[in-house]
Amino acid sequence: MKLPPEQEAIRDKCFHPSGTFVEFPKEEIEQSIPERFEKIVRLHPGRLAVKMGERALTYDELNKVANQIARAILVRRGQGSEPIALLFEHGIEVVAAIIGVLKAGKFYVAMDIDSPRERVTRVLRDSGVQLIVTNSQDRTLRQSISGGVVGLLTTDEIDVSTRDSENLDIAIASNDVSGIVYTSGTTGEPKGAIETHGYRLHVARGHTNLVHVCPEDRLSLVHSISFGSGLIQVFRSLLNGASLFPFDLKSRGIDQFTKWVNQEQISIAHLPTSAIRRLADSPESKARLKSLRVINLSGSPKQSMTLTCIKNNFLQIRSLRSIWVPPAVVQCVRVYWIILLLFRRKEPRSVFL
Repeated sequence: MKLPPEQEAIRDKCFHPSGTFVEFPKEEIEQSIPERFEKIVRLHPGRLAVKMGERALTYDELNKVANQIARAILVRRGQGSEPIALLFEHGIEVVAAIIGVLKAGKFYVAMDIDSPRERVTRVLRDSGVQLIVTNSQDRTLRQSISGGVVGLLTTDEIDVSTRDSENLDIAIASNDVSGIVYTSGTTGEPKGAIETHGYRLHVARGHTNLVHVCPEDRLSLVHSISFGSGLIQVFRSLLNGASLFPFDLKSRGIDQFTKWVNQEQISIAHLPTSAIRRLADSPESKARLKSLRVINLSGSPKQSMTLTCIKNNFLQIRSLRSIWVPPAVVQCVRVYWIILLLFRRKEPRSVFL
């Protein structure tokens, strides 16, 4: 996406101050997600891939866990493309499971364990899932969700000491299905959108090159991976060698989020617009989010209210331009490119709605 020269000049000031950006080339969308991921693993095996609380995995460790999950799936289901449901709490396990499902040549149907039971049941029925990958927490709940019809594979069952952790040699094309993402269902029954490996790589490439995501970046994961906004953060982080930090905003709250951003030195955050408005009311709202350089906002259509909240409480907007992102990157969603001073600092930062 080409920006006007004056916006290019301002955007350049929002890049990572010390990171080394490597462009995501167009030709690399003509492959599978595991191929791109394994390339990143070879480049950055010891770099932090994902961290939540005290638990953390390097790229090499995450790759090995994903390979073990993939092999366990193949033992249960054999080879061939089919939907595999993921049912986890927000955290590291579901990130590893996404990669594992893809490495097995399957495609994910990610579900939120906190979603209403009716929604989960409808998604399982509509997608035709025959296997749910989950963990052993509240096993009774998970068994009741499966209804005794869909099989369960818990990550606790995988014997990591004996399971081969080497990469699998499974041919996966760019136009193979990578996942089914369902709408919230607020206007009726949830509707599934089929995505391919090439589509997800195209989205990741667009986000990568727009804001120069680099290995030194640290990205928050606030949204559930059952929605596209969560998947955006997962893939634009792990397909660039950056570090991903899941955070449970629902249970920990907005005050803890502010402290956590500073503690973990998050540089790219993706938030629901409602979170910005809650930040304005938070006792911690005056704290400076010093490390943030990019904020993506999504979820609420009340853009004018959000912009007013940003301007009045946190930010001094330098430049506000209305642009269009190609529909293949964001489906007909208008995006506002805002260069701003975050929490009244002097360095310009960027926000996307």
